[in-house]
Parts: sequence; C-alpha cells; structure tokens
Amino acid sequence: MLSEEMDDKEKGRYEWRTFLFIVVLLFPILSVMFVSGYGFFIWALQVFFLGLRVTVRHSSTLNKKRVGK
Repeated sequence: MLSEEMDDKEKGRYEWRTFLFIVVLLFPILSVMFVSGYGFFIWALQVFFLGLRVTVRHSSTLNKKRVGK
C-alpha cells in the first residue's frame, strides 16, 4: 500500500487512519493491559511473598475491652 505511486491525498488519508487507530484503539488497550498487569503483579506479590500482616488477639483481651462485661 505504501508505494511511490501514492499521491498526497491518499498518503494523508492513510496517516490519519493510522493516527486514529493508535489513539482510539491501541493506546487505550495497552493502557488497560499495563494497569491490569501491574495490579495482578502487586496482588500476586502480596499473596505469595508478602502475605497479610494480621495479628490474632486472644479472646480474653477482646472481652476486657467490651463495656459492661
């Protein structure tokens, strides 16, 4: 399609179609993929390597904090 026989009008139309394709489809799709991949990476890092930092308290210490018991 890109040959020396393309006139300026055809070349301009081709460049605009390419530009619109990149701006309307390619960049949004790549952005969503990048953010999703980063989120998945962080999630997997927390699940498999970092873990949740949960402290388990004894039930007797919880009962002392309740009012009226």
